[in-house]
Amino acid sequence: MRTAILLSAVSLISTITAQPCDDQTANIGLTYSGNTIFVQALTDPPAIGHKWTFGDGTEQFGPEAVHTYPGPGTYTVCLAAWWWNNTTQDTCWVEVCEQVNIGGDPCEGFAAAFTTTTTPNGTFFSNATMGSGSQTTYSWSFGDGTFSTEMQPFHTYAPGTYQACLEVVTIRQLPQGVVQTCVDTACQTIVVGGGDPCLGLQVAMTYDIGPGNTVLFIGTTSPNADGFVWYFGDGAEGYDMTVQHTYPGPGTYEVCFAAYRWNEQTQDSCWTEACETITLGNTDPCDGFEAAFTTTTTPNGVQFLNGTVGIGFQTNYAWTFGDGATSNEPSPFHTYTPGTYQACLQVLTILEQSGGGVHTCVDTMCMTIVVPGGDPCLGFEATMGFNIGAGNTVFFSGTTNLPADGYVWYFGDGTQGYAMTEQHTYPGPGTYEACFSAYRWNELTQDSCWTEACATIIINGGDPCDQLQACFVPTQGGPTVFFNNCTSSGSNAQFVWEFGDGTTSGEIAPTHTYQAPGIYTVCLTAYWQNCVDSTCTTITVVQEDPCLDLAPGFQWMSGPDEITFLNNTTGTGFQTDWYWDFGDGGTSNDAQPTHLFPGVGTYTVCLTVISIYQTSAGPVTCSSETCGQVVIQGGDPCDALEACFVPNDLGNSLFFFDNCSSQNGNAQFFWDFGDGSTSTNMHGEHVYPLPGSYDVCLIVQEGNCTDSTCVVIDVGTPCNSLLTVFDWTVSGAVAQFTNLTVPVGLSTTWSWTFGDGTTSTQTDPVHQYNSPGTYQVCLTSTSILEGGFTCTDTQCSTVLVGGGQACDPNFAVELAWNVGANNVVFLNGTSNLPNTYFVWELGDGSEAYGPSVTHTYAQAGSYIVCLSGWYYNEATGDSCWTEECAYIFTDGIGEICQELGAGFQWMNGSNEIAFVNSTTGTGFQTNWSWDFGDGGTSDEAQPTHLFPGPGNYTVCLLVVSYYETPNGPVTCTSEACGQVVIQGTDPCDTLDACFVSNDLGNNAYFFDNCSAGPLGTQYLWDFGDGSTSTVQHAEHVYSAPGTYTVCLTASWENCTDSTCTMVTVGNAGGCAGFEVWFEAQYQDVAILFIAHPSMPANGILWTFGDGTSGFGTTAVHTFQTGGPYEVCVQAWYWNEAEQDSCWSTSCQWVEPFFPTGITPYSTDAFRTYPVPAHGALTMDGPSDLKGAVVRLFGMDGRQRVQERVDAWPFVLDLTDVAPAVYILELSADGARYRSRIVVE
Repeated sequence: MRTAILLSAVSLISTITAQPCDDQTANIGLTYSGNTIFVQALTDPPAIGHKWTFGDGTEQFGPEAVHTYPGPGTYTVCLAAWWWNNTTQDTCWVEVCEQVNIGGDPCEGFAAAFTTTTTPNGTFFSNATMGSGSQTTYSWSFGDGTFSTEMQPFHTYAPGTYQACLEVVTIRQLPQGVVQTCVDTACQTIVVGGGDPCLGLQVAMTYDIGPGNTVLFIGTTSPNADGFVWYFGDGAEGYDMTVQHTYPGPGTYEVCFAAYRWNEQTQDSCWTEACETITLGNTDPCDGFEAAFTTTTTPNGVQFLNGTVGIGFQTNYAWTFGDGATSNEPSPFHTYTPGTYQACLQVLTILEQSGGGVHTCVDTMCMTIVVPGGDPCLGFEATMGFNIGAGNTVFFSGTTNLPADGYVWYFGDGTQGYAMTEQHTYPGPGTYEACFSAYRWNELTQDSCWTEACATIIINGGDPCDQLQACFVPTQGGPTVFFNNCTSSGSNAQFVWEFGDGTTSGEIAPTHTYQAPGIYTVCLTAYWQNCVDSTCTTITVVQEDPCLDLAPGFQWMSGPDEITFLNNTTGTGFQTDWYWDFGDGGTSNDAQPTHLFPGVGTYTVCLTVISIYQTSAGPVTCSSETCGQVVIQGGDPCDALEACFVPNDLGNSLFFFDNCSSQNGNAQFFWDFGDGSTSTNMHGEHVYPLPGSYDVCLIVQEGNCTDSTCVVIDVGTPCNSLLTVFDWTVSGAVAQFTNLTVPVGLSTTWSWTFGDGTTSTQTDPVHQYNSPGTYQVCLTSTSILEGGFTCTDTQCSTVLVGGGQACDPNFAVELAWNVGANNVVFLNGTSNLPNTYFVWELGDGSEAYGPSVTHTYAQAGSYIVCLSGWYYNEATGDSCWTEECAYIFTDGIGEICQELGAGFQWMNGSNEIAFVNSTTGTGFQTNWSWDFGDGGTSDEAQPTHLFPGPGNYTVCLLVVSYYETPNGPVTCTSEACGQVVIQGTDPCDTLDACFVSNDLGNNAYFFDNCSAGPLGTQYLWDFGDGSTSTVQHAEHVYSAPGTYTVCLTASWENCTDSTCTMVTVGNAGGCAGFEVWFEAQYQDVAILFIAHPSMPANGILWTFGDGTSGFGTTAVHTFQTGGPYEVCVQAWYWNEAEQDSCWSTSCQWVEPFFPTGITPYSTDAFRTYPVPAHGALTMDGPSDLKGAVVRLFGMDGRQRVQERVDAWPFVLDLTDVAPAVYILELSADGARYRSRIVVE
């Protein structure tokens, strides 16, 4: 294992522009691994554009780039960066270059290595490291908690098995003054004879109980183990050191953590185990904790009496009195001026968890404080903001400093609104006085208090600068703020940010980190053509408390008297001190000490951690403490004596008793076989004369010490031959049971219990259940044997009746992988069901467990990798399995074939369909094979096919492409299929019900009818609450919140069509109202995606349509080839009311090399033919659409053709257009339709 870091390089800097462009600087940040370099633009101020040239004829764009050279050599890497200069109204350029030496791995030939020689006195480590540089350091870890920095150390072990490792760091001098740091590690297993060969392998476990019966388990081992198994006590297992498990319900569970490692001395595995009992209830750890307070008003002020309950061992209070004042006292006294205030108490407390760990709980309580005297409504204030959009539309938002009971907007044009946020469209240009009013009930006066804020709104006429409206929304995360740019403008707008701390930015949507707490005024100035607009807002940055992250913790490994403490403190700063108090007067300042206790007893061991953090306001010192009880067992010499044996039934009433007692070698043994017979042999062997149950005991005596143990055995019991077995089948609610038990003795009877309170004594009963469900069915067999023996045996099984199934038929797993260097493959598995466990078969005889696996193959090649997933089925008490397999190529062939993606589009029209081939990632030669689903085929790239008649046809395209690689030609295949619908000639086909719902607020909805149908079509609306209407466009006010199914039925002569949708009125619970959308901002070849959830989201996931994904509110993605790509964003948040996740998804198409994107054709509105086009392209559209404009763009974004459509059909002349792939854009009625076309 080696890592390489480039510390310096030769720099050549040249400035291309003169005054006033000499204030910009650029540098290159560069690291590399093998033939691959990673470059980053370091520009001041931040540049708006970046171009990289790598000295081998290739280029890239963007602030960062990754490039792999074809082979060794010296290359000049250059960065050209540019800025917009507002003074000269032109761009400023700076170029900087660096030389890199690519000569394979700079650490080649360097390898850590050592050999060992074991003597009676210890182990000598002989350093055999090769290829060291000018300066080298050594770090030894002996596997028993001790370390050394000597070159060739000598170490003394106790008997056991250890993992010894040597890490070597060396510095090499490379050409051009480059200094290369190389790191390598070598490890060996050291086996020291004597004693128990498995002695020394120890495990410990901790856990943290979370919400929803979910528990996080953490295991530790000393020394390192080869594998792990968790037994969760509910039948499920886990296989990592750290696992998270969700139990089926509350209860008490015995959890065990087992670990094993291979022992070279015994050529077998050593196992050890630690177990604990956990209890899960139905309550959250914070249940019972509640912030509360009462108040007492005196002539001098208000006394706040803290009534918080359920606090932990550490609690903080934060009061806000509603007049700008605060306090951290538990029960403060505060003086107000007359008025109404909102006082709030936020309480943070830390609770100790059973089993170790802590849980932080936060709760808040607020109360309205009315101070008599003066204006009773004093202190109630309102503010308003607005953003002017296109088409005389204004977006209003109102806020109040105290909770309000209602709101009224007066827009200045005679209309009103009643929500905190409103969108209003004015009738035309002009100046309007808009006011936002809010009211709340005043308990003191028993009347309403009103407040108002007003602003002047100017709606301009045809000034082109009216469309430039600077706008941004800040999102804070501590001192780091993301500024989401919501400016409305034309294309190519430029932006200047002033963050209020003396720094600026020219990015579209920057992220800025403030260095100190304070109040900052942030301003955005937008420039577009000759237009300028700006807006400002205030940002408050508070000092973060680093002490909240400091969490001391430790575990320990128990020995006879000497204890090793393992420090697992988290959240430390840049400098940390440790103070241990062992409870016996001893102390230590080591991070992980070993302590010898004086003798038997229980000791309280405490660890105090003092850590120093660097903050923007200077260093901050934090301290925290944790304690634990350490029990030292007694030193009685008899503790080493333990009686133990294992009985073995050899048949014919003969038993062998294997003695496994622990003793010092001089013990004497006494066996009592339970039938009056005894023995003093070390191992017992005995033949019993009669069947029966016998209590066998072994007494071990050594010196003055004695220990004994007993085991009950069954000898020749006649009941052993009675084994109850049954099977069943279920049809609907009827279960047929088949008794497979073999009767024994003189007679056998049966007793069935069906789990629903009914029973039967039949041999093979048939039982009908009254309702679907899961039932525990038991069969008890009773046999009477000769001699008066009565034997019973019972078997129980879970039977699933109706309404369910043993395993979910949709259960599936999916595997993904990424092939790295040196035959390393990174594998990731996902499942569509929760609580899935994963087992990997890696194709080379290896197995692995868990959702994510990193595996190194011994040699390059192709491997069949299979991922098995399973989950525990509560209904059957058994596991359900599924599997997915894939070929993985470690030599790069798989990556080549992954680039090949078959695809096509088509236009639904008459029976003749033109297919547009959108396959990507082809090689130097490609063959096409079309199957049209009607028996017809084609090998053309973009065929036109005449289908025989109306119907649904599955059309498939099989692509076979050939690639040239250094190892020879490679053949890859890919297939895509789609459903083509050929409409019939039924006159009812022209009738298509359609409507769009619009939420007007206050439980009112407007339903916009977009149905297609002949003249005379009639409509019937069903609003889902019992109300109906027959108007074309409907408006309806719902009487109560809820979710309603709205249906529209369109009728014409003998034809009928209908469509339905669901609307959510008011707060209907569940996930109603949660939506997400996103915007795409093009930056050279990269696209910045910004998500806009309708409420704060817990997580945001992006899929970019090219097989990659991203996370977070913003994501920057660079596409490797032209699109279009369908990009989707998924947002989710935790719904406390439903105790479940709410999800929302939004998708749109983007074209990386054509910044306005691509929208698929609206097949109902427009048709283009033929495709591919030869000299001309015919377009057909709706007859009532006038003034449409057609444009043809190349894939470089340049316009080739522009024509205005006077009538349909329209013929676009392409005689002067070269054969290639183009973007066809049709603009009409404010909408744009785009698609790819091929010109031949």
